[in-house]
Amino acid sequence: MKTILTRLFPRTLTNTFPGLNVALIGFIILTLVYAFRSISYLNISSLDAFTAEQGSFALALLSNLGITDIIIRLMNVWGITQLVLTLLFIGIIIRYKSMIPILMILMLLESLLRWFMLRNVVFIQAAGSSIELVLTQIFIFALPLLLILSVIPKSFSVKN
Repeated sequence: MKTILTRLFPRTLTNTFPGLNVALIGFIILTLVYAFRSISYLNISSLDAFTAEQGSFALALLSNLGITDIIIRLMNVWGITQLVLTLLFIGIIIRYKSMIPILMILMLLESLLRWFMLRNVVFIQAAGSSIELVLTQIFIFALPLLLILSVIPKSFSVKN
């Protein structure tokens, strides 16, 4: 148990991944999907609400906008936030691989909360299955498996 906790929360940060390489490759793939998903939320033409001219009054100006503009701008904020997290994930993949199991836990928590919001709170229902809901379910399925593989030592072997 102590070894698993040490692998999840290392005392020192290194560039050595503690688990099996397949978990690292899986996390890199999920990070790329995360990046593309965050970029898909951005509507560059509507980012003018956050320019320096409007500054801190940008949120106050939302009352003058229609509901469509508000939704688009909130999706921009969501996309930018995810993009910043993606940059953090990429930096850790490059420099501090020992932190990847912690990121898997955070990504799983975020996916579970996203799934809850999409299933229970979002009022606007799209026709058919949402690609966002499908991607979230893939993350919820893949991340626990990758997390388990990330705490198994590379020297692990199955003995007959």
